[in-house]
Amino acid sequence: FWLLCSIVEDLLPHYYDSEGMVGAQIDQTVLEALIERHIPALNAHLERLSFSLVGVTMRWLLSLFLDVLRLETALCVLDTLFFTGRNDILLQTALALLHHIADDVLRADDTATVKRLLHSWLQMATPHTLLDTVHS
Repeated sequence: FWLLCSIVEDLLPHYYDSEGMVGAQIDQTVLEALIERHIPALNAHLERLSFSLVGVTMRWLLSLFLDVLRLETALCVLDTLFFTGRNDILLQTALALLHHIADDVLRADDTATVKRLLHSWLQMATPHTLLDTVHS
């Protein structure tokens, strides 16, 4: 209980718990800009497929990745969040996940394949591969 309180009150931006979840919407906009800047080919391909990452990545951020990554990997994300005290680690983690899977997604011809690839890669992500990318 106290860890949850600390996360919500001390580590996450206070606007996350505001009416309309303005903070989560802001983070989604920032993440979209980061994807466009750092992984432009992925961004263009997803636009061609009319695939919106918002529905996927919103869940990642709101659950602090606990709902989507293997427990060992998700706990490493939380450890990094606690250690650094910087909530931007969540955006960096999302960007790292997308960076790792970008080549496979670029070969996908439809949205169902993109969803399947994202889900399977999240289950295979290890702390080592994920955090190496986040910190590079």
